[in-house]
Amino acid sequence: SGLIAMILAASFSLGCAGRVQKRVLKSSPQTQDVVVNPPIETSKSIENLEETPETVQDPTEDPEEDPGVDGDDLSIPPVARLKPGVGVKNFRQIHATMAALTTIPMTQATVAAEYAILATQLPETNDIRAFLGSHQVAIAKLAVEYCDAMVTTPAALNVVLPGVNLAQTPAAGLNAAGREAISKALIERFWGVGLANLPNPSIATTALNKLTDDLLVGKDPNDATLMPNLVKALCTAVLASGPVTFQ
Repeated sequence: SGLIAMILAASFSLGCAGRVQKRVLKSSPQTQDVVVNPPIETSKSIENLEETPETVQDPTEDPEEDPGVDGDDLSIPPVARLKPGVGVKNFRQIHATMAALTTIPMTQATVAAEYAILATQLPETNDIRAFLGSHQVAIAKLAVEYCDAMVTTPAALNVVLPGVNLAQTPAAGLNAAGREAISKALIERFWGVGLANLPNPSIATTALNKLTDDLLVGKDPNDATLMPNLVKALCTAVLASGPVTFQ
């Protein structure tokens, strides 16, 4: 749906992809395997190799004995094959994490029903290299259900977004101060505070502001019935983002 597409775009802007790239390329002596590539003959074209197969170096020979072109060593240097320095939560962990953050039980009716549908579409392992775009879509769909339950459960809403009045109009509840308060509460609740490798909160707030603006296009900002859905969308964008689902 259009809402899911907007939420996925916002989650991406919140630092999901950048954090994966940064952490996957990170390695340590304990997590690094070194694989040395064999020398590759690059001094002749494919055509020349086909015409003069006898010039192809015997792989059992010492590469240092081949002078290459003009005596240059054309062997490929050792290449480090890095293991990921970050993982992704699997389907059970994502389910449990969202429940803990929103205070909505995993057994809540609508959440449990949606999870039963999405379980096989969520990440099966913690290996980030197996993570697919379809996994992120499923994560967003599950987050929608958790955020919907949170918004419609006063006790949970008071924990996640204390002081937020869903009876207000967007013009009143999502003015500059209101947006800042909601963004700050969601980010601190779902991402934590003072942890390493978190996206910049100010950049995240800007992304959430853009999502709010996009959702209000063509809508009446004085329509109070819009407020719950807008808050649900903001909640979903943060709950489905990388800082929640990566580990």
